Amino acid sequence: MASDENKGGGICGNMDITLSCLSSLEKLTARVYRKIRGKTRDTYASLIFSFISHDSEKHSVMFKDMASIMGKPRSTRISIARCSSILGSFYREAYYTLLEVENITDNVEIIDEELMVKLVEKLTAYEDTAGEEYLVGLTAYLLSEEARSLQEAYRRILSLIGEDEKRHQELLEELASRLRTK
Repeated sequence: MASDENKGGGICGNMDITLSCLSSLEKLTARVYRKIRGKTRDTYASLIFSFISHDSEKHSVMFKDMASIMGKPRSTRISIARCSSILGSFYREAYYTLLEVENITDNVEIIDEELMVKLVEKLTAYEDTAGEEYLVGLTAYLLSEEARSLQEAYRRILSLIGEDEKRHQELLEELASRLRTK
């Protein structure tokens, strides 16, 4: 999860900020899915986007709660640069992918099937990466001494979020396949 760009204590040294960054990313994810949902006439796609949006909002709240439970509240503002310095290129790439999809969505009245396939492909890749990053990077933290008392609960919650991300990816792949065969 953390790349060679990792500075300032890394994931383990900044777990509360890491979780805040992930909360922010999930909040953006939920917003993007809501916007797409509002611009599609395909009821099947609309239902999938609604489901993923609600899950992403739930993940955002959980990451925020987990950060506050860490017991180290900070006044540091979350920014793309700060989150990227901790999480590496994953965060920056994910954030800009979501902004790109949001920008495309904002600039059309209705998302036609051709555009929908392109957006779904981008979001499928994002969901795949997000699930892997949450499970691998944050589980590594939970194995550290600092997290001993939180290990069981955090590990289970992160596992469930990772499973949700995998389901999101599968739903998007099914949607893309369905759209291509229309």
